[in-house]
Amino acid sequence: KQLFPQFSPAAIEFVYPGLTHNFSEALEIFVNGAQAIDIIKLMRRNFVDNSCEYTLCITSETMWNAGIAFYKKNLDHVIRIALQGSAVVDAGGPRRQFFTSMYEDFRDNKHVQLFDGQCNYLRPVCSPAICLSELFTLLGRMIVHSILLEEIRFPYLARFVYWYIAVGDSRAVDHLTMNDFSDNVRDAMLKASCEFYDQYYNVHFIHFR
Repeated sequence: KQLFPQFSPAAIEFVYPGLTHNFSEALEIFVNGAQAIDIIKLMRRNFVDNSCEYTLCITSETMWNAGIAFYKKNLDHVIRIALQGSAVVDAGGPRRQFFTSMYEDFRDNKHVQLFDGQCNYLRPVCSPAICLSELFTLLGRMIVHSILLEEIRFPYLARFVYWYIAVGDSRAVDHLTMNDFSDNVRDAMLKASCEFYDQYYNVHFIHFR
């Protein structure tokens, strides 16, 4: 506290001893600022119990149901993937493939439409059926778990959605782009822009003449 009076006690407790008991490591964080990898390291230590492992035995056909069932009740376990009919030992590769495939299934869900918009500019769909399914809750758990275990993220959302999740207020609007709107809204906005331009041009052109 005497070395870094500009930091609050809560921030100091977060980094040391919360993040690391290594003084030189803590000093580097205070001097250079906490990086994303530091936050992941802290969360991994606090939320993942390395002494508890759960092996998920799956095939490509059973992956979705098995993954959903797992994340309804687990988050702190280290998950290992066993592909039925394969002798491959999961050293990370099968687990990364599991997360990637599950995210694709969430994106292109065959049973209920969870997102709309262009690929990599997806927006969550809000409906009573989706809320009751709790699929977004399960997806959130999976994203946290995959980041902690493999640093794999869910890469398909529009940028403003990430901002809304992070800050939760109107600042997310600053990150909207034309790609984030539905085709109907985007066409209406372009039409309105063209009409405004035509009116502006005609008024100024007549005045100039």
